[in-house]
Amino acid sequence: MSESNEMPIENMTPEQAAQQIDAVFEEVRKDPGHPYADGNNPLHRKVTERMTKLFEVKNKDGLLPVERAWQADLAQMVERQNKLVAEGQKEAELLEGLGFKPTEIPDDLQQYQLDGLRMQRLHAEKNYSALTPLIEKQLQTLKVPADIQGLFAGLNQSSNLDEQLKQDIIEKVIYWIHGANEQKYGRKKSED
Repeated sequence: MSESNEMPIENMTPEQAAQQIDAVFEEVRKDPGHPYADGNNPLHRKVTERMTKLFEVKNKDGLLPVERAWQADLAQMVERQNKLVAEGQKEAELLEGLGFKPTEIPDDLQQYQLDGLRMQRLHAEKNYSALTPLIEKQLQTLKVPADIQGLFAGLNQSSNLDEQLKQDIIEKVIYWIHGANEQKYGRKKSED
């Protein structure tokens, strides 16, 4: 890169500095006699000083690449958690609209808890076509006792069940899933 085309380093963003660094490394790869690679070249010192300044701008936040990656992962986790809480609040509002008492959604809401709220709402709405796959998904992740397996299997195999019996079976299965998830994820009954 010729000196006349070089952007002043103090005006660069970390991304622009990184692009400049990559460009120099590409030039060095193509030309082993490049001033940055050749300590005997009269321009070596100047190019090395420029590269040092570029690295300082690139890393001006003072973070190592692993720290930057950790911060990005943390930001994604916070975003996912905020989305989970927002979905939980929506489910709680829908349940309240169905006559359930208001539910406060904790900031540390877990996916299984959101699924529990959703199952409760779908059960109250008698939306069995949406509820059944959600229950099946939950049962696949848990160690299900034979009596719960039998209840749910019987429910799915019989189309002529009394509506109240159907609701009672689903309620028992959902209640069992809730308890199993609380036990699996280490929540104490006193926290409920």
